[in-house]
Amino acid sequence: MSNLVYAQGRYRHILIGGLASNSARIILYALAGTTALGVATSFLIGSAIALAYYSAVAKNVAKATAALTPKLAAIATPAATSALGIIPAIPGIAISYALAVKTKLVTKSEIKEVAQQILPNPLYTKIAPLGAKILSVID
Repeated sequence: MSNLVYAQGRYRHILIGGLASNSARIILYALAGTTALGVATSFLIGSAIALAYYSAVAKNVAKATAALTPKLAAIATPAATSALGIIPAIPGIAISYALAVKTKLVTKSEIKEVAQQILPNPLYTKIAPLGAKILSVID
């Protein structure tokens, strides 16, 4: 959120948010001591203060982000299977792209462009017709 506020040229708000979050972190760090839990707690509370402040400053961006986050999390979850290896990753990534198209976060032409850039040409020419059929069923 702070990056978006900064991009809007609202530098005074960046200063105020930074001072508020870091002041809270310093005070809580002094009170909680140097234990791992104390340090983590002070950092977390300082970050929560910054998030609340920047969300209040950029309400329209915060609302859009709050509405989009669950969709993005749902779309990214199947792709997380890539940690299990290449075999589960292929359907997981395909499902993620299908959900992205279904929710209109990306278009078919954007997926086509990315596939052309990433895949070798012989592989792309073999996969593209199948991908087009799958995307037409989803859409």
